This record gives sequence, structure tokens and C-alpha cells, in this order.
Amino acid sequence: MGVNLKRLRLAFRSPGHFAWATRRVLRRSALGAIERHLPGGRALMPDTIVVNITSRCNLRCAMCMQPREDGGPGDSPTLTRGHAELTPEQWMRVIDQAARAHPAFYFSGGEPLLYKGMMDILAHVKRRGLIAALVTNATALDHFAKDLVRLGVDNVTVSLDGPETIHDALRGVSGTFQRALTGIRALQEAKRQAGVTYPAIKINCVITPRNFESLPETYQVVRALGIDELNLQHPMFDTAENVALHNRVYHERLGEGDDVSKNPGEFYEERFDETQFRKLEKLLDGLLNMSGKPRVSCFPTLHRRDWWAYYLDMKHPFPQRCLLPWTVMRLLADGTFEPCMHYVAGNVAETPLRELWNGTRMRRFRQELNKGLYPACTRCCYRCF
Repeated sequence: MGVNLKRLRLAFRSPGHFAWATRRVLRRSALGAIERHLPGGRALMPDTIVVNITSRCNLRCAMCMQPREDGGPGDSPTLTRGHAELTPEQWMRVIDQAARAHPAFYFSGGEPLLYKGMMDILAHVKRRGLIAALVTNATALDHFAKDLVRLGVDNVTVSLDGPETIHDALRGVSGTFQRALTGIRALQEAKRQAGVTYPAIKINCVITPRNFESLPETYQVVRALGIDELNLQHPMFDTAENVALHNRVYHERLGEGDDVSKNPGEFYEERFDETQFRKLEKLLDGLLNMSGKPRVSCFPTLHRRDWWAYYLDMKHPFPQRCLLPWTVMRLLADGTFEPCMHYVAGNVAETPLRELWNGTRMRRFRQELNKGLYPACTRCCYRCF
């Protein structure tokens, strides 16, 4: 977690925010290595809880790892295929169980603004004095802009993957770009009218072979919107060969059934070739050295010397650690606690959150992961570097 003005402002909004930011930085520093070796695979309570609040989405993004069916917009399943969504009241009980640990809550999906009780849940997070953040495609953001400002939501991350033609093509639905801009401007206007600086707005752009040449144009779009931060996300891709190896190793080490395998459609397969990568490398160098707003960053936070290996060498021995099982609790729409894709550690609708976090299955998972990552872990969008 890099230090920048936005994060400093967030940290000092209240004593709770400052304590959260301090704890988060320490757990991701060298001191965090101590926690990863606590007896029996135990961990301190999570500092971040990511909630995939719904499996529904109104878009068909080419690079998204959620499996798709042939239905129309709005009915696509995710990894929670066939599972029901928890009610707002159930989620509020989960928030109450977590509140003593003061985590930040990040709501994603699917598209979280399709969940009808989203504002009620965000309000409950803020009543408990916790950080509330939202990741959205912004196609419905204009309808909720005033509510998000009124509730004091801390951060809204908007997905924007290029100028209009490219963004709409990647998102699979025409008109998506203009709807996103309308939503962003509505949120900015609601903040202006209320005289507040939050929610902070960040743009996230996933780098793909289809949009990388338009990254300078994307930068200019974000700059024209007056947004402070642009995150360029390295693609979370894989190959069929590496996934097959991952599944084999995963089964051997965890002794699980077929339900833990990555399946076709659950990983993005478009890769950069050498020529494309060299062009991307120059573009990233230029964007990361831009002065003024927006501030440009990349995720994962790879050292520049590792870019080539990340994009072109599937066998490169990247650092064998992932902090997520020690710091982040990831919950699916039906309440399933799934720290890693298809590995189920329980369900918050059935078992108290604290029991799940250091339950038998979770402690075993941490102990196994301490021996080294699995073949598909390096480019996994859940990995916490």
C-alpha cells in the first residue's frame, strides 16, 4: 500500500480510519511475516472484507473471470452459480460480527448496484464507523450518486477500459462508456452540492491486448473528468496448460474433490506477444512518469524488471507468497467464505465470522500455502501481494 495524499486524507478522517490504515501497512510490511507463521495456521482478524454482493451483472466483459452463459444481460452467473443471495438483514449481521475488528468493507460483484439492498448495507457499515468502498461499472451510478454522498461512502472505484469504442467493445454492451461517464459526473456533482470530498473516485483500467494502445487516450479521458487516480491493472490471465498443472497440484496438496478445479471460462486467455509487450512497456513508462493529475499506478505492484516475466514467462519463479488468507476475507453472494477460487472454508450465514476465519479448513489452507503458491496463483485477481 503506497503512501499518497488520498490515503493520508482517508487515514485521518477519524481515529478508526487512522488505526485501520496503520494496521494495514504494518501487516503488509516485513513484520507481517511473523503473522504468517503463527502456530496452527492462525491469523489476526481480517483488515479487509471483500463482499461479492451479487452474482448478477449487466455487462459481458471480455477479460472477466466470471463464467458466462448464453442468456441476456443481467442473468449471467459467477462462481456462485445457482446460489441464492443473502438478504440485507443477513449481511448486516455479518457486519456486526466483524465490527470489533474494524475492517474495511469492499463491495463488488457482479455489479453491486444491481443488489436492491446495497444502500441499506452501506449505511449500516458507516453506522458502525467502518470504511465502506464500492467497485462498479458505473452504468447505474447516476441513480445512486446522492445516496453514496449522503451515506459517507469512502471510495468508489469505476471500471473504464478505454475510450468509447474500445470500452464498449470490451464490456460487451454498447452505450456503456457514456453511461459510466454520466454516473461519474453525477457523483462529482453530488459531492460538489454537498460540499464534501468523499467518496474518493478512482478509475481502474484493465490492460489487455485489445486496449493497450489506447492507454494514452484513456489517461486523457480520466484527466478531463478531473479524477485524481488512475490504476492500470495488469491482466489476470492464464493458459489451459498452466491451469491443468494448477489443478493437478491443487488436488495433490489439498486432497480436494473436483469442486476445487479451475474450469474453462474461468480464466482470461488473451496474451501479449513480444512485440505487443515492448509497445506496452514504453507506454507504461510514459504514463507512470506523468506529472499532475491523475496519479497513475499499476496493480499488481510489480517491479519494472518483472513486467516481462509477468506477461511472457508463465514459469517465472515470482515470490511464493500471497497475503490474502491472512488479511482479507472474501465472501460470495450466498455468504460462502472462499479465500481461494473454489476452496470453501464455510458460510457466514451458518457459522459466526470469527469461527470461520480461524476454523479448521482455513488454518489448514494457510499452512499449506506457506509451503508455496500454486501454478495459477501469480496472475490471480484475488492474490494480495
